[in-house]
Amino acid sequence: MSSAELACIYEMNMFHEDRDLNEDILSGRAFDVLLTLMDSNQTIESISRSLNMPVFSAQMYLNRLKAAGMVKEKKNQLSDGFLEKEYSLVSEDLSIINNLSKTSSASEREKELTAHHFAVMTKQAIKCAGNHKNKPYQIGSYFMKVKVEDMEEFKKEIDALFDKFRALEDTEQTQTYSLFAVMAPYEMEVRNDG
Repeated sequence: MSSAELACIYEMNMFHEDRDLNEDILSGRAFDVLLTLMDSNQTIESISRSLNMPVFSAQMYLNRLKAAGMVKEKKNQLSDGFLEKEYSLVSEDLSIINNLSKTSSASEREKELTAHHFAVMTKQAIKCAGNHKNKPYQIGSYFMKVKVEDMEEFKKEIDALFDKFRALEDTEQTQTYSLFAVMAPYEMEVRNDG
């Protein structure tokens, strides 16, 4: 074990958790842990193997995600008397990722994190669509000038579509599908005027 890894272990409790969780997720590793848990409940060992990271690193990310209220831990009694910890998402809804923005006035950093998460998942979905061209998929975008009132009505239709999509869930199936929607005012440069 390197001195850097040892330092990481010894200093784990000295981190400023909120700041470091944001940094971890922005760098992608804690986000990878979240995505792994979206597939199924996992042990620390299975997360470590799946992500090819040391067990102590996976544990550090899980501790931060637990502290943020995004991941929960369950202890299972094994036949040999040992306890095994199993981790899962607090919510099965993918929008849990947006829980990093806990206030209505999210900081620029939190907005960046949310955008980063969405972009990573969207990129993966597009890559998967390219690998499964024989299965249904739809990717598109459209930019236009429009009245705000019309968009308020259209948002209600999007909400209803998401409800319809969620109603199709069949946990017996092996194929996972994603549905992304981004409907928002668009600016080439985002202003910081709130």
